Amino acid sequence: MGRLALSTRFSVGVALLVGLTALASTGLIFVRLDQALVEAEVVELERATEVRATLIADRVSELVRDVRLLSGTPPVQGLIRARQAGGVDPLDGTTSALWRDRLSVIFDSTLRTKPTYLQVRYIGFADGGRELVRVDRDAQGRPQRTPDEALQQKGHSHYVRRAQETPPGQVSLSQIDLNREHGAISLPHAPVLRAMCTVADPSGAPFGAVVLNLDLRETFAEVLRGTAPEHRYTLSDERNHFLLHPDPQRAFGFEFGRPGDARTDLPLLATLGDRVSQTAVLRSGHVLSVRRVHLEAAQVPRWIDLAIETSSRAATAVSRRVAGEALFLVGVLCVLAIGVGHGLARIAARPVTDLVRAVRGLDLEASPGQLPQLPGATPEAEELARVLSLTFARLQRRTRELAAKNRELEQFAYVAAHDLQEPVRTISSFVALLEQQDLSSLNEPGRQSLKFITESCARMRELIQALLDYGRLGKQTEPSTVDLTEVAEQALTDLRATIEERGAEVEVGALPTLARGLAPELRALLQNLIGNALKFSRPGAAPRVQVLAERDATDGVVLTVQDDGIGIPPQHRARVFRLFQRLHAREDYAGTGIGLAHCHKIAELHRGRIWIEDSPLGGACFKVLLRDVARPAAPQEGA
Repeated sequence: MGRLALSTRFSVGVALLVGLTALASTGLIFVRLDQALVEAEVVELERATEVRATLIADRVSELVRDVRLLSGTPPVQGLIRARQAGGVDPLDGTTSALWRDRLSVIFDSTLRTKPTYLQVRYIGFADGGRELVRVDRDAQGRPQRTPDEALQQKGHSHYVRRAQETPPGQVSLSQIDLNREHGAISLPHAPVLRAMCTVADPSGAPFGAVVLNLDLRETFAEVLRGTAPEHRYTLSDERNHFLLHPDPQRAFGFEFGRPGDARTDLPLLATLGDRVSQTAVLRSGHVLSVRRVHLEAAQVPRWIDLAIETSSRAATAVSRRVAGEALFLVGVLCVLAIGVGHGLARIAARPVTDLVRAVRGLDLEASPGQLPQLPGATPEAEELARVLSLTFARLQRRTRELAAKNRELEQFAYVAAHDLQEPVRTISSFVALLEQQDLSSLNEPGRQSLKFITESCARMRELIQALLDYGRLGKQTEPSTVDLTEVAEQALTDLRATIEERGAEVEVGALPTLARGLAPELRALLQNLIGNALKFSRPGAAPRVQVLAERDATDGVVLTVQDDGIGIPPQHRARVFRLFQRLHAREDYAGTGIGLAHCHKIAELHRGRIWIEDSPLGGACFKVLLRDVARPAAPQEGA
């Protein structure tokens, strides 16, 4: 069968309905799953920021403890006593040089046991903040003591000034920046945090500070260690400068004249206030968790803000992958269901299919409407075949009756029109005789009456001839192959005088060929439609007419004749195809009002139809669907 049977369509519809229900349910489940995954991602980010914030806080606490421990070692105070006493400690006679040696050994041991410490110094506030003892690392990372002649004055440094403002015995922390030597950033870049413990002389006056530099590269590496690829980590300080950023160019950009504002990139930082942490799902589809690590709560607080960001899409990647697999499975099941349903429907509908095939092969016009026997048919199919046979028999009888009536009506119309011609000719002849006589004996009303009679007889002859032509349409022509292009050229030849008189432009496109058509009737069709377009043109304008054609989906031809004339209002487009219907007065536009009725009948003879649409050119657009003319039926017995 060319189409699915009703039962097959029903089974397919049920399968699709079940599939759509499954898809809707699956979609709802995965929407909720996405919500759960995003909530789980929020918890995961909060845990990750808490763990890494604790790591940073522990590393800073260890730094504070170590610098306080170093500041309490005996060489620190012994060096103070020796320097104030002229170079020798009055308590035990130890020289300043010996105290520096002992302190450098302690500093060296500290760097060896703590690889994350970059440098340790003992700085005196006198003499421009000159370093008294300094131990740092060489290019291979080994601790080394700086010679006395290479010791520097650090009084201008921000961390020394901060230490001078800190009461003795307390520890202060510097800003986090890149390590410098002699005012230049050292290579490779090393982010450092300095802890300064201020020490006092025996009188309690500030003398200097022990400064311990923490190399933060290892700390930053531990923050990033074990992170998911889709997570984006940033660290910023209280100045809103980035210390760690996925873009290396933005980390410590303030050191190179590229200051960045962390709050601009991470607006959630501005909402922290007194809270330690904050996590939110942003409108941009991202999940952001921030946590503040307080380093020092002094007059100038120090802190580090840790932020971890990821996209909701990354958090729900598993859901999308599973959803894709589920959709694929549902699709496969739907296809299987449709296939199984189609097969079962074909089995169930096979008797009906055989019956339909038998009906299609039955020529109702050439033979009685008796259906053949269907072997293996179900009782229901046999009953349906019996009912159809009876229905076909009634249909054939009614068809023969209608055909007989139509022949009678056509014969009556022809005879009536033919017989009407004689009295009209008689009246016209007598009027002509009267006109040949001396009309001086007739007054003006009499002469006018004769004129009206003459004109009425002429119109009557035209109407009678039109009726005869209408009745003869399709009666005297045998169907043949019709080249519509040739037919259009013949119609234009008939209308050449009118076209030249009006200066009209008639465009004919590529027209196809009909396998079985009535050439004279199609010529009359085009002549009527093009003639109407020329007649009902806009005053003072040369008419423009287009004749086009295209194939229809039913293997027919849609012929289009469109113009730029006065058009036809939509409310009148149906009745203009009836006999003797006119939209304009006879004085304005000549004609019998039967031309479009001819076109309507010609379209029906070609198993099509005719209708009117708005024209792209601004006037009327006639469209005619034409199909091959049906083959003549064989004569019926008793017809």
